[in-house]
Amino acid sequence: MYDVSDLVDILEKEEITDFNMVGEIFAMLNRLKPKEKRIAKENAIKKLKEKSSVEARIGKIKEKRIKFLEDEEPAKVLSAAMFVAGYSILNDLNRNQIRKVLEMMGNIKKRGELLKENVTELKKEVAKVRYMLAYSAGRNRSVKPLMSVLDPLLSDVKSYKDFERVYEFVQSIVAFHYFLGGGD
Repeated sequence: MYDVSDLVDILEKEEITDFNMVGEIFAMLNRLKPKEKRIAKENAIKKLKEKSSVEARIGKIKEKRIKFLEDEEPAKVLSAAMFVAGYSILNDLNRNQIRKVLEMMGNIKKRGELLKENVTELKKEVAKVRYMLAYSAGRNRSVKPLMSVLDPLLSDVKSYKDFERVYEFVQSIVAFHYFLGGGD
């Protein structure tokens, strides 16, 4: 049986190797009664913040921006995506909110051939994603952790290849959000 401290210990690692264990811990959280679940989530967030895990993980992405997705080993990028998904779930980000971001980016991706050649238009489309993300974060505090990670990446998009890297990172966050049982 796992508890919140196990979750914190796993999420603070730079490289998460046991995705199933993280999934089991979130499944255990989801089986709790609503009041117990809320308390467990609040305790996990508090412990992650006390250990400076949130600032360290998100800060690294903010600092490196696109370079984080280019230079880090794939396992570390995946671990960062799992951290963002897990932390977002702890902050009650629901599937609908995270899917909206992916859907907007997917619409840009569908126009790929056109936007590969027109960086100005690509930047306009990415700007729309950024302001819609800001709007969502303003309406719902649970979107703020996701925005704090994605906005620096999106603001650094200078080419279609950069956009594809961010898009793949968002896809992995969404996948882990689903895997970990993020709510509807």
